[in-house]
Amino acid sequence: MSTDQPLDPAYLSEELDPDYDGPTQAGTPLCPAGTGAGCDTDYDFASRPRAVHEAVERISLTGKIRRPLISIQGSLDALTPPAAFGDVHHRMVTDAGRAGLHRYITVAGGAHTHGLVLLDQDHLRPMLGNFTAALSDLESWTRHTSTS
Repeated sequence: MSTDQPLDPAYLSEELDPDYDGPTQAGTPLCPAGTGAGCDTDYDFASRPRAVHEAVERISLTGKIRRPLISIQGSLDALTPPAAFGDVHHRMVTDAGRAGLHRYITVAGGAHTHGLVLLDQDHLRPMLGNFTAALSDLESWTRHTSTS
């Protein structure tokens, strides 16, 4: 995968399964089911060639991280719920024996986007402060300083 392209689903589909939609670039999103070949709604991963499965496997999460990683997830994230995403990845890292490289932070009341906070300020809270603190923590965690 070239590094000068954005990492978005349409680009990934072209990289991982370029033959699915023929000459069309990145399929046809939001098409009605039954539209046929090239329609993202009708995509059947199980029926795709072995090469597609191997390409997806190469980029799939395994938990075998090699560098320190801090993951931050809002407890009220409706787009990527912790039980289905963050918690699963944390278990993968732990099961792979790499827990010492991973810090998983769940922010109580955090949502997926700050825009949602305004809709329910009694239950949701912004997470920007958590992100900036995590970056500072990551820097401290990974920066080796000598004490002399």
